[in-house]
Amino acid sequence: MQLTSKDGNMVVDFYPVKFHTGQIHNRLMLKVVTFMGKTQSKSYINKKDFKYEFDSRTHGYGYQVTDESMIPQLFNSAMACACWFILLFFIMTATLSQTDLIVKYANALCVALQEDLKEDGIKWHQRAIISQQDDEVYHIRKIKEIQESDEHQNKFYIKVGRRFLKVIHQDYNQRSVHCFIDKNNGDVWKAASWSKPQVNGVRYNLLDESSRETCLARADWAGSYLYIR
Repeated sequence: MQLTSKDGNMVVDFYPVKFHTGQIHNRLMLKVVTFMGKTQSKSYINKKDFKYEFDSRTHGYGYQVTDESMIPQLFNSAMACACWFILLFFIMTATLSQTDLIVKYANALCVALQEDLKEDGIKWHQRAIISQQDDEVYHIRKIKEIQESDEHQNKFYIKVGRRFLKVIHQDYNQRSVHCFIDKNNGDVWKAASWSKPQVNGVRYNLLDESSRETCLARADWAGSYLYIR
């Protein structure tokens, strides 16, 4: 199955995995990410994560199904060995603790925020090109830099505390807390400061499927989805 982003630049293909005997793997699928015609990564994911990613990309980010075929691909043991830690994670998913699940969903939120940040930056430069008020070459170059960025300088990541996970936005040398996530129950809190969440600041819950999907679909890097509407 193939999913394509709204702008057509990002393509994600998912394939069933088969052994040399022809037997289909009952847990893994092959995921291939392509950006502007260039393959970015190949990895194995489990089928539960495939369903989650399919729903997230189609409902949250407007990806379209551009190919419904599910042609099995031969299992690559060399790639599996290179990614042993990923496979180990898949094997352990059946026994993930509640905290492990919350950390997993918190990282999914970071991915959603990162994608929104990148998309917003590209749109800003595209508007500048359309307005013809600035140097078009400059904005084209900046769009390419954003698309090819390794996200080391402007990124979202998790910092684990005693009770909360901090979702931190690092913009070059400046850092701020985007939100807090309770490690025990999955509540997503609006931040009041670097060290504590806002009183009565619970906005979503990552263990509740409906609330989690709403959170990931609305997530924006500036944090407007954390304000009460």
